[in-house]
Amino acid sequence: MLAALLPSTVAAIIPQFPTIIEIFVIYVIRRMVDRDLASVHAGGTVTRAGIHVTRDGLILPGQTSVTPWATIRQIDLTPDRARIHLRAGGRTTTHPVTALSGPWILSLLLNQLGVQASFGT
Repeated sequence: MLAALLPSTVAAIIPQFPTIIEIFVIYVIRRMVDRDLASVHAGGTVTRAGIHVTRDGLILPGQTSVTPWATIRQIDLTPDRARIHLRAGGRTTTHPVTALSGPWILSLLLNQLGVQASFGT
């Protein structure tokens, strides 16, 4: 609030405090993603939003085999679905996800794994 009242040259050097959501992301979500990432790198399986993430790829809802990372071009997540864009022939598959178990966190984990993933509403 003080920064808004002062001239911009002065306001620019006043320390900024993080917002509640920034604190939440830094201290809670970041730790969850780091833990999930370490588990996947160690060969474990992490389940977020009903999708199983492994070192080799994804096991999608209703499937028993892994969809390898090399075949996935992009993943678009919403609170109720995952749209997987595959490299082969530009094919797209859509799968329901469980909103309460973290499609947004899943998108953050996938990005950390080097997968092009986005989350939208």
